[in-house]
Amino acid sequence: MKPFYIYHVDGKFNIDQPIEVKPQVSMIEGIAREPRTYIKKSDDSFLRDFSLLSVNHDLKERQYGITTVHVNGEPKTVNFNDYLVPEKFNAFYSSESEIVIFQAAGATAKSAIKAINENTDKFELKEVPFNFSIANNYITEYKGAWFQDINANLSSIGMRGQDVQDDEYFEIMKQQGSFSNISFNFDYRHNKHQIMITKYSGVVLYNKYENIEIELDIVAKVFQQLIKKVWESDAGVGY
Repeated sequence: MKPFYIYHVDGKFNIDQPIEVKPQVSMIEGIAREPRTYIKKSDDSFLRDFSLLSVNHDLKERQYGITTVHVNGEPKTVNFNDYLVPEKFNAFYSSESEIVIFQAAGATAKSAIKAINENTDKFELKEVPFNFSIANNYITEYKGAWFQDINANLSSIGMRGQDVQDDEYFEIMKQQGSFSNISFNFDYRHNKHQIMITKYSGVVLYNKYENIEIELDIVAKVFQQLIKKVWESDAGVGY
């Protein structure tokens, strides 16, 4: 499965110049480290109105340990509480739709968005909740669904199968909990492709495809034909 995270761009997102954020934090006792997030345009017309961006992001992992560093040429044993993992991934920007799509693991995308939004005042990349109740107007057949916040003893439960929306337990779960994601078949090039949509409008592709252009084309069509309509119908998200 391959995840794509869609964010609404609020403000002036100028990709003609590289974007770099470097929050100053102390990673190791006595040693100043700067985790970096760097965004650079790679292709101005990658697919229709989408520009291809290259993103380098230092993901901070929380982990206690001991290491040796050299201070003034002398070895010194120090404690550390976290370390940096350099990550690189593709992103896609549509000025027409005012969205940025990150193709990255969930933890990496979330960390990068947090670093960007906390260290620039020119724009904000916003997570937009996906209103599953509105989506029911556009999706008639579900392949699966996960529900969360069921009760005090059950935090989540999943259902998979053909037309799970017709099962009486599906309706019970809708009343007792809330959706965290749904899976359904999406029509693309005269074939059905199973996808997942998460509670913050992420799109997960189940199948493997020949290239990233096809993957982006599917995600872009899911956005235009479903996600965008849900956002526009949901007065609370401000899109």
